[in-house]
Amino acid sequence: MNSISSQKVLTSPSQFATPTTPVNVGKPGPRNVTLPKVNVPRGETELEAVVTIDTYRGLKKGRNGTHEIADGHISLVNASSNASVMDTQNVQLAMNVSSKKDPRGLPVEFPLTKGQQVEVEGLYIPGAKSNAPNHEAVIHFTHNPDGYVIAPDGSQFS
Repeated sequence: MNSISSQKVLTSPSQFATPTTPVNVGKPGPRNVTLPKVNVPRGETELEAVVTIDTYRGLKKGRNGTHEIADGHISLVNASSNASVMDTQNVQLAMNVSSKKDPRGLPVEFPLTKGQQVEVEGLYIPGAKSNAPNHEAVIHFTHNPDGYVIAPDGSQFS
């Protein structure tokens, strides 16, 4: 399997932890992963996954700085520290964009379009715990020191 779109769609948490073989080095895609040890809140999981964008929401300014928001679904999980808490593959990406309030985020906004895929490493908050408007899960902390984003063109941000 050389393309992400040919990967099996994930339908249950037991599929989220399936090991993969690297094929798309430098672009979003499957790869073997060792997650760094971070302090993960109870009921959440560290996650490295490919997300297919369904809707791009743009920038949102809030008490934790500026975030680029996109709704999507998990197409592939490279690694999860606790797949049992993953209750949905529908996710809202909340990617921090560097600002005076929090300079650790992405250097710039990179608007996404429907169908594009990004690879992210960050924290997954289950839909049952998230404050997302449609009860989807949230993936956040996709920036230094614990996460990263690989954009559709292969650009890497941490």
